[in-house]
Amino acid sequence: MKPSYTETSVVGTFSLTEGSMRVSDPCYTVDTWCAGVVPAKPGTWTATLLYSDQDTWGTRVSAILVEHETHLGPKPMYHSSIDVGVDSGQCGLFAAQEYPSGKSTGEYGDTSSFYGRACRITLDSEEKGGILDNMGVVSRSGFGDGSYTLLTSHLDHSGEENTALMVVFIEETCSMCGDADCEDYECEYCLECGAKYCDGECLNCPECGEEDCLDEECLEDDDA
Repeated sequence: MKPSYTETSVVGTFSLTEGSMRVSDPCYTVDTWCAGVVPAKPGTWTATLLYSDQDTWGTRVSAILVEHETHLGPKPMYHSSIDVGVDSGQCGLFAAQEYPSGKSTGEYGDTSSFYGRACRITLDSEEKGGILDNMGVVSRSGFGDGSYTLLTSHLDHSGEENTALMVVFIEETCSMCGDADCEDYECEYCLECGAKYCDGECLNCPECGEEDCLDEECLEDDDA
């Protein structure tokens, strides 16, 4: 899985003093099933938002990426088992030990509460997200509410201390078949002519693009 993006923005850094990070919609309490905690290396983390131009939908946040200061260069990322739910149109990655532990995370408009401050950041900032209380990052979530994927990466392949995490809201899709998981060599659409099941024998007319075209003008142009 890869996020679809055309631009990125580093929105800041935050600190992790203990070894775990929570992925959650900021409206969720800690006992909400569609959120969770993953191991993460203590230290300074950099947060980057990825954006995708979605035509009439405008520019959307397609992913949140957080990286530990020791995570240098691109490394493989793996699917986590957490089903990341969103019900308030926003999501974030936060220091687990600092996430609100009560029966509520606050109210919209109440900037003295965790949830209220998260909403202010995602609604008012030009970047559509940012650092929250030096304990994490929050942003708008792609097209809004839904279920999203958390990817993890670690230096020693043990998974005991992740050094990069990414929540993907909008996936990159194959331009031919529209499949988010497609690789070019698996695509059932011909990459040359666009025909389905072409098998390398392009059946579409090179002049007008229609399959099995018998138009005399096209044939004459082809003969020329």
